[in-house]
Amino acid sequence: MKRLLRGAILALSCLPAYAAGPNWQRVASGDFEIFSTAAGKDTLRALDSLARAKSFIDQNLPPGIRPQKGRVRVILFGSKKEYEEYRFKPFAVAYSARITGRDYVVLDGSGGEAFATAIHEYIHLLTEDASLHLPPWLSEGIAELFTTLKFTGGKVVVGAPPPARVQALGRDSWVPLSEITGADRESPYYTQTGKAGTLYNEGWALVHMLHFSLQYGPGFGRFMEEVQKGTDSRRALEKVYGQSPETVEKELKAYLRRGYFATRVVSAPAYAGKAVTAEPAAMFDVSLALLDLSSRLGKTAETRAGLENLMREDPSRPEPHVTLGYLLIRNYQEQDALPSFEMAMKLGSHDPEMLWDYGRLAGPYLPEQATAALQRLLAHQPARSDVRLELAEIQMSRRRPAEALETLAPVNSAAPESSAKLHEILAMANLEVGNREAAVTHARRWLAAARDSSQRTNAARIVRFLEESSQ
Repeated sequence: MKRLLRGAILALSCLPAYAAGPNWQRVASGDFEIFSTAAGKDTLRALDSLARAKSFIDQNLPPGIRPQKGRVRVILFGSKKEYEEYRFKPFAVAYSARITGRDYVVLDGSGGEAFATAIHEYIHLLTEDASLHLPPWLSEGIAELFTTLKFTGGKVVVGAPPPARVQALGRDSWVPLSEITGADRESPYYTQTGKAGTLYNEGWALVHMLHFSLQYGPGFGRFMEEVQKGTDSRRALEKVYGQSPETVEKELKAYLRRGYFATRVVSAPAYAGKAVTAEPAAMFDVSLALLDLSSRLGKTAETRAGLENLMREDPSRPEPHVTLGYLLIRNYQEQDALPSFEMAMKLGSHDPEMLWDYGRLAGPYLPEQATAALQRLLAHQPARSDVRLELAEIQMSRRRPAEALETLAPVNSAAPESSAKLHEILAMANLEVGNREAAVTHARRWLAAARDSSQRTNAARIVRFLEESSQ
């Protein structure tokens, strides 16, 4: 009997991860891929709406936010029950996240607001990809501003007030603006169901006034730039507008009382979306995507078991190994992740995020494998100077200065934070191959670009050595 029970358990564990579940469909364009259990027409509408919104957003982003850099995967659940298993916050009907090197938007599509919430979360992805550290009220307010885009013929209407926000502002108790603008991501106004709505409501209203009003609108770009520098909201308001939050709060209340919200009508950018049809989704890919979500939610044991099932189901696919590597990293097991990434490479993965992370993680321990990963990445993205710098540093650690110089040959300059590193490598590599004149030039540039005392000390020592030895 025990033998039969063990056999049954083993058989169940080897079943595909997608043995049962809802009916999944897939639709895709160059910029978005949607896995959906919603009705086919709703899924197609979501793709069309996102694509049209992207074409507008790319040309009308607030300062500092960049257009998306890769395909976004959207998971559209057709029912609350399906979404509930992957919900990130108790009150959130959608969320965005970067998981396993991929941008995700996850939606509860049962409430009829899938388009608005998809745009809201899409804006969050853009701000995160741009490494903007905006306070919650500003981040949520900007995202909410774009949720009401309306396409009418060749025009786009921007800034129409979300009815639910306006109703809530008229019904709920007002929270002092100083508390809302001072709230961080640990604040109850961002994390608790009963309070978070106030931050979203007042955040949207303040962003709308700062962006659209005649008094504040002209300075909104400068305000964004100040906040992106790390200036807190209060100081940024005072610096750009010469107003305290208390004064701004009075004017915001007056702005809301008048009951009229300015909108802007602009020409819609040309959109040449191709006709697409919904097709049955490959359930291996759906299961892999859902395991990405599980890993993001901290379901480590469940995720790992699911990934191992997929590895047995199709041993030729590299993606489960990539996801397992990131799961281990998320659990502070970075060195344990290296074999998973190595296996993904052996199976032919060209995932740029994985190759970049594997190259950096493996450099100190497995320099040969790190070199192979970074070279594979450069074969597909040759313009990435950050990859060239990382690879050249590994090559120098392996005493291969000529290879390092060849790697860095296309790099004419680097970002300020990387400039010292670039010229340090070039100085030392040229010194080792006997090109002392180039070594002196780059050592001096290294010294000029040094950003801390340690860099300055090392650079000055090399400059002095080269200058004295050339006399």
